[in-house]
Amino acid sequence: MSFAAFDPANDEDGLPIVLREPRQSWRANVFWGLGLGLPALLLPPFAGAEADWLEKAGTMLVGAGWMAFMGANAWRNWGRTVRCDMETIAVAQAFASRTIPLAAVASIEREDVRQSLRDFDNIGVSWRERARQMDTTAPINMYVLRDAAGQTLLRIDEEMEPPQALARFVQRVQRQVRRAR
Repeated sequence: MSFAAFDPANDEDGLPIVLREPRQSWRANVFWGLGLGLPALLLPPFAGAEADWLEKAGTMLVGAGWMAFMGANAWRNWGRTVRCDMETIAVAQAFASRTIPLAAVASIEREDVRQSLRDFDNIGVSWRERARQMDTTAPINMYVLRDAAGQTLLRIDEEMEPPQALARFVQRVQRQVRRAR
């Protein structure tokens, strides 16, 4: 098939699809890492003499650990790319890069992560109490790829860039799932 004859409705052109993590993802990690880690790291030395040195050291250690954890997440998210060709999905990131055969994907679902957390929080809460709660948080939608056994293979943020490539990726995976059934 030549490139001039490419039909967007039929994405069987064989060209690889490359997705990148959105910029706000790693920026949020840097913001929260510095916003919560720096005060815990820098303020304890200025505490009064009544503060125990062990408390000061422990707080500073927790602050440094938090900054390291959020820094590692920012580094992982900054360089995360997902590349999909006609046979594999390759996830390249700082930690735990992997390749998933496209034939192993049995389902793709759009899932609201926040709704899952709300459902977990509402265990044991009456329907009347749930009706009174007002939740104004925005949804966090992810595309979840699962294998035939229902195990999660990959989670991809709905905000992956560029949006056209994400739409092509979802179509390609959906087409593969239909073929596998």
